[in-house]
Amino acid sequence: MEKTINSSILVAFDQPTGDPFADVGGYVIAYLSQHEAYKHLSLPELIGKVTDIYVRKWDAKLNALFLNSTITQGAFDSNRKVSETVMYFQKLLNDELEGKEGYCRISGQYTRLYKAGRDNHILSGSGTFVNFYSSFEPGLYLSKEVIIRIFFVALGVVKLDGKVALIYSNNQSVTEYFMQENCRRNLLNLTSATESGLLSSEFTNPANALFGFIEQCIRKIPDALDFNTETGIEGKDTDLNLLHFTNFGAGPTIDLYALPTSIFRFYASCLTVNNRDDWQRFVRSYYGSSRFKTAKYRPGIDTWIDDKGNPIEQDTYKNWRNLIYQKLLEGRPLHNEFIHWLSKRKQPLRFTIIEKYQLLVRNMEKQTLEKIKQLANFMTVDRSEEDILKDITRLNGSKNPNDIRQLLLRLVKRNYDSNAKEPILTVEDYAYYLFPDGIGWKEIRDVLLIGVYQKMHELNLLGLDIGGVDEEDQQDKTNNQNED
Repeated sequence: MEKTINSSILVAFDQPTGDPFADVGGYVIAYLSQHEAYKHLSLPELIGKVTDIYVRKWDAKLNALFLNSTITQGAFDSNRKVSETVMYFQKLLNDELEGKEGYCRISGQYTRLYKAGRDNHILSGSGTFVNFYSSFEPGLYLSKEVIIRIFFVALGVVKLDGKVALIYSNNQSVTEYFMQENCRRNLLNLTSATESGLLSSEFTNPANALFGFIEQCIRKIPDALDFNTETGIEGKDTDLNLLHFTNFGAGPTIDLYALPTSIFRFYASCLTVNNRDDWQRFVRSYYGSSRFKTAKYRPGIDTWIDDKGNPIEQDTYKNWRNLIYQKLLEGRPLHNEFIHWLSKRKQPLRFTIIEKYQLLVRNMEKQTLEKIKQLANFMTVDRSEEDILKDITRLNGSKNPNDIRQLLLRLVKRNYDSNAKEPILTVEDYAYYLFPDGIGWKEIRDVLLIGVYQKMHELNLLGLDIGGVDEEDQQDKTNNQNED
């Protein structure tokens, strides 16, 4: 059983293959090889040790990962589960199992290949569904190195809302960090009687968990993100994906929650030292749960309270559905929420957050944003509250592009009548920045309205009745409360 595996993949387990399961399993092996309690073990001994953890410490509770494997086989007692599993990997290491020569579907290596199904590979097909595989093969054909990696995945993942959650990023340091943290805590739980089986996440809502993981990265591994507390992420592009799955029984499923680089970078910018407080109050106000319909958010104390006025713990409301997180994940705009927060809630929100959102998430040209800021400044500074309210009413009442054009013409005339030295709006501004191809007039209107509201906060003009709730915004808030 001490046979050496002649493969660069096993020599360097921390080398990625591009497959999330194989990579996390490889990172677990690399982590254990450096761990004080396991670094003296050979690979076969390490497999035996982990098998013992799965069977005797976790009561073989790996049905969500491996279906009818030698570990989860209900007809086997504990001793047989251990012996059968160890024997399988011994034969695999010694090339004593039936296989064939070819290219591994995951590593791409030309080597000896072995059949992988749902018993030893996560979310694979089974032999009866030959049409699931190319050339009607009875299963995936993988190298022993990849099959071994997959075996170790359980130590690097967590249990979340009844399924398994695996975190994966294009930034290898991020993937490794979460694997190491999960592995560390899984091993720590072995010394206590508080939890048996896969580590449970502090979250029960996958979408909320994903954004919580960004905050965790910023706190724990800022250098790996190239994160600056003043300016956000400056160079390195990082995405974050959460695979939420189960391989159990007749209902294997997987949901992918993906945060692209643009959302990751935007969210990180919201957590800089100057933006964090405003952003967190804004996001927390958009939690909702059908079980807490009478709960209300109080910006002044930055928490939720129940119908008796008692504060609701963050550990409770952080797992309610959050409309902001849902919209960011689904690519839906946040303009209605920004407007509602600034106007009806009369709460400040730094315009740098809006700028980052428009530039990173909405792909707005910087010149367009600068022109909108200039217009918002012109509409508010040195003007009476009554006049500002009239412009807001016109903006809120705009139903088509022509309404916005009429407002802009009024601003041009107002600027001309004031004998200003420079025009407030040029033909180039109008054609290239305010109404270019690819940008809808509603977005221009909304961002201009947000800019006006923000200037009103700066000028302390909060006594005005500044707008109603957009119907879409109201419907979103209702849906957020009704869906958990």
